[in-house]
Order: sequence, then structure tokens, then C-alpha cells
Amino acid sequence: EIKGGNSGVDGIGSWNAGVGGRVIESEDSGDAGLGEKPAETLFKTGDVGGEVWEGTVRVKDYVFVQEGKTLKIKPGAKILFSACRDYRGSCNRAAIEVNGRLEAVGTPEKPIIFTSDAPKPQNGDWSMIRLIGKAKSRISYAVVEFGQQGVNMWNSDAALDHLVVRWNNWEGLYAESYSNPKIEYSRIYQNGYNGMALEQFNDAELNYNLFSQSGTNGLHVDASKV
Repeated sequence: EIKGGNSGVDGIGSWNAGVGGRVIESEDSGDAGLGEKPAETLFKTGDVGGEVWEGTVRVKDYVFVQEGKTLKIKPGAKILFSACRDYRGSCNRAAIEVNGRLEAVGTPEKPIIFTSDAPKPQNGDWSMIRLIGKAKSRISYAVVEFGQQGVNMWNSDAALDHLVVRWNNWEGLYAESYSNPKIEYSRIYQNGYNGMALEQFNDAELNYNLFSQSGTNGLHVDASKV
């Protein structure tokens, strides 16, 4: 259940991951409960490995983290992806593609928000967070919403915990090609296709997650183990 506060897209002053009997409370500051609104930083295309993001960050297009590098996102950061709704090719959907490592670790009081920058966002406004390779990326205490997919893992050993993943056009979470993710204490709901899909030789560990109200299945497993 998401309730209270004002994130600009849906209340996140107080939120409950809905699993594990744990309620996460945060103060409502009038800006996603994240404290005073910091100066806005603009990132465009290119390698952002080695950078530290905090405050409000706008992603205009694809950004990349090259192999051997880390992108760190601090608690309370709000990552706004440029909305693209033109299916004729005049804009590219923004995304974060990680061949190195992503460390996006929020706190109960200061979750990290990945969302559309549109005043009235809708599913598919931006692309996805794509985690590639065995660098053990981590996303913790975060909301991922309004993408084509939420988090896409390819041959990845990512650790995801205490997430809300909702309102994405395809899957909320997707893993393929020998991924070994560990996903805990998260709520994945109201995504267009599956809540989560595991396809082609994955071995996933899932603990205390709630999958609900997605378009096809809560959890789809094909040639994989859970």
C-alpha cells in the first residue's frame, strides 16, 4: 500500500512494502518526503561511471556505466527520466544501462525514486534500468515506476530489496541468460505483462515478496529455477 505524502506522481510520504510485516515510514516534506529540494543536475548520454548522484537528477537519453566502473546514487535521490511518447522515432526513451555496477541504496526515511518527468506520467514514458554482468549491482529502498520495464537483468547477480515496482508497460522485473538475482521484501504490482519474468537459465532467490495485479502473471518462470 502506498499512502500519504506527495511525490509529484503518487504519494510516498508513508509507504508500506506490503510484505514481511515491516512498515516503512518517512516524513512528508512536500517533495517526495525527501527533504529540501536540491539544485537540479542534468545528465545526457554517455558514460556516467564513477559519478555520485544525489538530489534531483534528470536523465535525457541513454546513460551508460562501463565495465569496471560504479554509479552510486545516494539516499533520497529522485531520478527523472524524460518522457517519450512518440512511436514514430523522433525521441529515444531514456534509460540507465549498467555494464559495471550500480549502487542505489536508499533508506526507509529517504527512498530513491526512479520515475518519469512528465506532469501526468504514464507507463512506458522511459525505458528501463538494465543491469548486465556479474558486478553485483544493488538497488535497495527504491520505487521504480512508469518505464517500459522496471529493472532488466541480463547475466546479472543483482541484489534488489525493499522495492516498490509498479506501473511499467512490460514486466516490473525481468531476468534472462544465466542471471542469479536475489530479491527480497519488495512489492511488484500493476505492471502491464508479468510482475516478474525469468527466462532462459536463471537461478533466482526470492524472499518475502508480494506480486499482485499485473496483466498476465505475478511470476513467470521459463527454463529457470526459483
